[in-house]
Amino acid sequence: MADKSLTSIYAQKKKMPTPADIFVKELCEVTHRSVCTVKSWVLGHHTPDINTQIMIANHLGSDPDKLFPIKK
Repeated sequence: MADKSLTSIYAQKKKMPTPADIFVKELCEVTHRSVCTVKSWVLGHHTPDINTQIMIANHLGSDPDKLFPIKK
């Protein structure tokens, strides 16, 4: 990195995936769903079907009821 400018180093770092991006990609791989679909779940806009909920819960070592609480 000694031969790069501060701006180019920043630009390179900015292109790196965030922990949230990595998490979404992981769930995409587990569920075989698109990034758009998974983001709608993690943002709480939609809820996956029960089988997908179970699949995600098993992967994360959690319970579907905790991950996807019923909205009141």
